[in-house]
Amino acid sequence: MDRNYDSGFGNQVLFGTIFCDNGVWMDRGEYDGSEWWITNKYPDLIDYFDKSDIVKYERLKKINNINSKLD
Repeated sequence: MDRNYDSGFGNQVLFGTIFCDNGVWMDRGEYDGSEWWITNKYPDLIDYFDKSDIVKYERLKKINNINSKLD
């Protein structure tokens, strides 16, 4: 982000959430004159699926690819 930013006391320049191109977003927090940014990252979803789900997904991608070539 091309912006000079002073986290000290004064006017708020940036509001809410900043979304980045690399799957990261930052939320601004503030309390009693102090402020901070919390950096969040999307989870790696591969950890949530077992191997059979991944195989099914890859097969479906191949079928969709074949179908799109037939259209």
